[in-house]
Amino acid sequence: MVADPELYRSLHRRVGYFFSVYNGFRVEGVEHIPADGGALICPRHENLSDPFFVAAALPRELHFLAWDGVERMPFFGALFQRLGVVHTVKTSIGKSTDHAGVRRTMEALKDLVVSGRLCAIFPEGNINHWLGRGGLKPFRSGAVRLAAKAKVPIIPTGLTGTRWVVPSLFNFSDVGGPDFAPWIPMALPARVRLRFGEPFHVDGAAASNKVVAERETARLQEVVAALIAGMREPLPSRGRPPALSSRSDTRAHKRRRRGPEHPDAAAHADELRLPLGSGPHLSCNGETRGTVSAITWLQGPRKCQLSLFFSHAARSVRASATSLRS
Repeated sequence: MVADPELYRSLHRRVGYFFSVYNGFRVEGVEHIPADGGALICPRHENLSDPFFVAAALPRELHFLAWDGVERMPFFGALFQRLGVVHTVKTSIGKSTDHAGVRRTMEALKDLVVSGRLCAIFPEGNINHWLGRGGLKPFRSGAVRLAAKAKVPIIPTGLTGTRWVVPSLFNFSDVGGPDFAPWIPMALPARVRLRFGEPFHVDGAAASNKVVAERETARLQEVVAALIAGMREPLPSRGRPPALSSRSDTRAHKRRRRGPEHPDAAAHADELRLPLGSGPHLSCNGETRGTVSAITWLQGPRKCQLSLFFSHAARSVRASATSLRS
């Protein structure tokens, strides 16, 4: 039970409705969530917004294993403490720095799932930043070992689109600096999809055998990767913004002019609510790119990505100001 069940239910309804309208949030596979009894939810981890989407998709209360920095976040830190759903560990670049604290937290999570609760652990350990390479990172074995000890199933979870929701540009550790990742406290209307897979049952020997735990972890990662790959099929046109469903000629023209697209560009363009062909004129690496589209934003140089992001933000602010004056 969470510390404040009434507040949790109220937030669950409101946040879920907001995501469905603002992000076109779609959920599949809810039938794989047990109606009662404990289980571990193991989603992909791309963004600071991931826990909110996973919790909104579930019909039951959810506890989380999280980085201790969430407790220091303005507003959200106090909210999580009041709800009592976040169980933190001290980490740096996704690796624990307080092993005794990790053991205590994992024991607490084990007690929760044994008593019939749902708990979420992100096996990748850290998020993907906008200027990083992206993709599924190697899974760590903590979730598998916990599931084996508690004798509960894992619900593998595919998640796409969240990488672009809360702007998190880079981590200084990527260039040899401290573990600090600046982020912008705003949410963008990226299209988000989530799919729960069938229960994944862990070999009980993984609780004490490192080799077995690593083997089961690799198997879990394959299952999550397959879920994500299956979610990259074209979305139905219903509910798609007109700018993304009626500009096929413009998209084909840009493809001919700029050469082949990145394999994932079209899938990611569906996740972004950015109108194709409506961006500003930019010059990148000395080459005039003309009108920049959502696909260019994903394929172009990093400074093009940043320039286009701030250009779209400025245009949104100007449009809002114009509507208020009128």
